[in-house]
Amino acid sequence: MHNLLTARLFACLIFLATSSFAIAQDKERERIARAEADISQELLQTDGDILRDRERLRSAESALTNSITPSILEDARLDLASLRSRESGLKTRLKARRNKLSQLDADIADTESSGSASPDEDSLRQQHLQEMYAQRELLHSLIDRLERLNDRFQTRVALARQRLNLLQARFELPDLDTTRKKPSRESLALQDKVDSLLSTASTARRDATQLTGDLPADRAKRRLLELTALASEERAEFYQLKIVRLQAERMLQSLAIFSGSQATPVRVIEKALANIEKLRDGLTDQQQLIKQKHEQFKDQGKIIRQQGEIASGTDSTFQQRLGLINDLINLAEQDDKAASNLIAKLNEVKNIYRNDLAGNASAELLILRELPSDGQAWRQLGRNMLSLPLRVGVALKQAFINTGKAYSRSDDGIKGLCILALLGLVFAGIQGRRVLAKQLQQVQARADSEEAAAWVPLAIIHRNLLGILPPIFVVIVGSLLNIRESDLILLLTPLLIFPVVKLALDFINNLLDHYTPELSRDKTAVLLMETRWVIVLSALLSGVLVIAHTVALSPTVIDAIDRLSMLCLLFITVPLLHLRRLLLAGVAGTLESKMLRSFTLLVPLLLLVCAITGLFGYVNLAQAVAKRLGWLFVVAVGLHFVRNILRASFKAIGRWFDRRDNESASYWRQYILGPLYRIAVLLSVVLGAQLLFSLYEWNMQTPVVRYIPLALDTTLFMAGTTAIKVKTFALALLVLFVAIWGAGWSKQVSYRWVYTGVSDQGIRNSLSTFTQYFVVVLGLVLAMKIIGLDLTALTVFAGALGVGIGFGMQQIVVNFISGILLLVERPLATTDLVNVDKYEGEVTRIGIRSLTVKTFDNQEVIIPNSAVITKPFTNWTRGDDVMRTILMVGISYDDDPHQAVSLIKALLIDHPAVLEEPSPKVLLWEYGDSALMIRVQFHSRIRGDVGKADLRSQLLFAIWDAFKEASITIPYPQQDVHLRNYPP
Repeated sequence: MHNLLTARLFACLIFLATSSFAIAQDKERERIARAEADISQELLQTDGDILRDRERLRSAESALTNSITPSILEDARLDLASLRSRESGLKTRLKARRNKLSQLDADIADTESSGSASPDEDSLRQQHLQEMYAQRELLHSLIDRLERLNDRFQTRVALARQRLNLLQARFELPDLDTTRKKPSRESLALQDKVDSLLSTASTARRDATQLTGDLPADRAKRRLLELTALASEERAEFYQLKIVRLQAERMLQSLAIFSGSQATPVRVIEKALANIEKLRDGLTDQQQLIKQKHEQFKDQGKIIRQQGEIASGTDSTFQQRLGLINDLINLAEQDDKAASNLIAKLNEVKNIYRNDLAGNASAELLILRELPSDGQAWRQLGRNMLSLPLRVGVALKQAFINTGKAYSRSDDGIKGLCILALLGLVFAGIQGRRVLAKQLQQVQARADSEEAAAWVPLAIIHRNLLGILPPIFVVIVGSLLNIRESDLILLLTPLLIFPVVKLALDFINNLLDHYTPELSRDKTAVLLMETRWVIVLSALLSGVLVIAHTVALSPTVIDAIDRLSMLCLLFITVPLLHLRRLLLAGVAGTLESKMLRSFTLLVPLLLLVCAITGLFGYVNLAQAVAKRLGWLFVVAVGLHFVRNILRASFKAIGRWFDRRDNESASYWRQYILGPLYRIAVLLSVVLGAQLLFSLYEWNMQTPVVRYIPLALDTTLFMAGTTAIKVKTFALALLVLFVAIWGAGWSKQVSYRWVYTGVSDQGIRNSLSTFTQYFVVVLGLVLAMKIIGLDLTALTVFAGALGVGIGFGMQQIVVNFISGILLLVERPLATTDLVNVDKYEGEVTRIGIRSLTVKTFDNQEVIIPNSAVITKPFTNWTRGDDVMRTILMVGISYDDDPHQAVSLIKALLIDHPAVLEEPSPKVLLWEYGDSALMIRVQFHSRIRGDVGKADLRSQLLFAIWDAFKEASITIPYPQQDVHLRNYPP
């Protein structure tokens, strides 16, 4: 009995569990079925939405630029954001269903693997499995519908993004003048007030003119009427200023729509910043005018009060005039406050835009352009591409029509200027070719390679002058007729392709002639053929890109053209690498050639990276890099030509100095023309970098540039309490370098020019050396000031330096001080003949530590300055170069000494190198052991035509010959020997 009850209870439990599971499964299937029905309905609705989105995109493609308003653009952004939000929610639902399916698959696997204890349990397990299988089928169907719906939403998001990109590409911020031409209702009401006030002012002035009486009451009334007229005119002017502020507020409201948005194009932000700058400048001028009027009104109020005090109550119009002036003062204060508030709002929006510019510029570069998402989009793209030539032709035709209309609307003066520009260009082209041809013939006749290289740009212009004139004429006519920028670009682009190709080919030919003259004719022909194809393809590609971005095309078409341009860019790199290989075959090992080798490798590699990056979808980044690379190449070519021109120019100036003064030509080349040439080259590089900076359109908000001030403000180290930053340290090093270089230059220039009035060369050398030291010290002080070091705080350093000097640098400092003393006291100078210690010769240099003496053995001896200051030395030429020479001559006791003295004196007087003053002397000096000794002394110049040794030799020969002719003998040394106790 007990077992029977247990079995029945267990059966009831199984029945209840089965029933509850079945109910739960039925509810789950119902929920899935309802969700599937909802998704099916949503799929149908989404298909209709896709059709409407495609229609909106087509209508946007045909829309004109001026019909795109900020509100339309903002609605497109909101639509895209809403679709992305719904897409995100749909992905969340899809993920939840997939998780549910994974959990159901796990439950089915667990149920299938579990065993059954009885037939009833097995039947229950099979029933559960059937229910779960059915639920899984429903989930699969639901997930499939969700995936299809997700695909539909991805299509809608792609269409919305294309529409937004199209609107953004065609949207243009209106100019301030355009906004001012569309006054608001409030502006029209204010203009009516202005007209009414001006009419009141005119009536008051007319009434004041009609009052001709000279009574005090008449004068008072006349002053009141004049002040009333003035007040009405001033109020009218204030209302005019208020109209300007209202227009500025309208522009500010339209600008505020785009502030803080990451999707705003960079060109729109730049245009907005330009408009803000114009608005702020205008409001600033307006505020200054209001302040001036406020001061004038206050002065007039003081005058009226003084007149009231003088009238002492007899002037009945005093209070009325004072009230009018006070009203004007209050109005000026209110307008000043309103202008200040508006300027503050403009500055706030400007700061927001500046921050947006940096972020949006980076975001635009990293935009991934996607290809069409479905077949219908591809078919639409194909139709648009096929219609591209027709649309470009229509745009060109419209540009010609607009130009013709502008010409017909212009006055006779503008038409005359256009015709005059055409005739002037034709005359300039003919005459310019003639002049250039004559000049180039003269250059070729001189056969100067450097001068010929300098004339290469003019030679290229001479060959392509006729092709350059039509684009120049179009630019002149466009500026005279105020043609729209888009029309001017469409007219210029086809005209520029041919001259650009010709200019580039001529430049390549000259480059090959200069760097690879040893290439064979076959290699040169191959090189020129590949270069021609590369240049032609690049020019055509650039022209197509410019026209495509100018004509109002859909973003998908522009994306396709940009992708094709990246593919062409990839093909261009192959011949460029071949060109590089042929170029390197004839390149020598000079520094300039090595730079050319590196640059030619860098160009194709960068182009290859750009092409691959663009093909992967980052077209903006690839185009930005390619554009900057192109501008870098153009600026580099320009700097190459400028350097050649400067080199040839300075060389021509050097030849002029050779013809004028050959002696000073080397000095001019080394110390004047050389530094000027290097400075000119440096300035050209700086100007080229500045031009490149402007061509890159970089500013302080550019991502590459905005981090430079932060890097320059980085602290390198601390010097006490002073922070040494990168910019101050670099500037100090630059100043120190310039000072050291300028010190040597200033020494030479000051010696040559500044101190030419000093006749003593030693003094001139000392002064020029002190000038050199002064420039070095000045540069050092300036460098320390730039760093920010307090010079008074260097006393501790000076004390430590003194201790170091006392121990290890004593001799160096002694020589340094001795050098200063030598320059001040000047005991010797350069070119002096000295005898220092055991060295005798000419002083060639006096330095701060040592001096150099060139001995008569042609040896240069470096002598420390302390050896000259602390020890005696001989300076043979300090006061003058006169030196006394003494000769001792002996004659026999048998000869007449009077005759010998006369002969020698006659010889000294007759010799041209012996000075008359001091006069030479010949003296009988002593009775020697073997001869009578005669002392011969005379003076001569050390730097005379005859040297000291030569003069001594000549005089000794002359004395010998004279004594021999007079039979005067020069005895040998004699000595009497007395022998004592000589052995027999």
